[in-house]
Amino acid sequence: MSEMKEILERLIEMGQDIKGIKTDVAELKTRIGNLEITVDQIRVRQDVILEQTAGLLEYRTETKGILLDIQDSLLATSHILGEHEITIRNLRRRLV
Repeated sequence: MSEMKEILERLIEMGQDIKGIKTDVAELKTRIGNLEITVDQIRVRQDVILEQTAGLLEYRTETKGILLDIQDSLLATSHILGEHEITIRNLRRRLV
């Protein structure tokens, strides 16, 4: 009879252990669900960041092009003013 009690006690312990394992598995499922939600939110934010970065790179490229055009215009203007300065000095020398 004592062997039967021992077996019964072990079965009861195993049943309690199984209930504990079920509880742990349920908690893990909840945590995994929360992690999946968090990962999805991170993906959405990442997509927004990528879109904004692409927009900024496009703006940067356009701005760089505009600045290069301005630089070329200033260089041309500088050359023209330099040529005019030389012409003005030559005319002054002729007048003297």
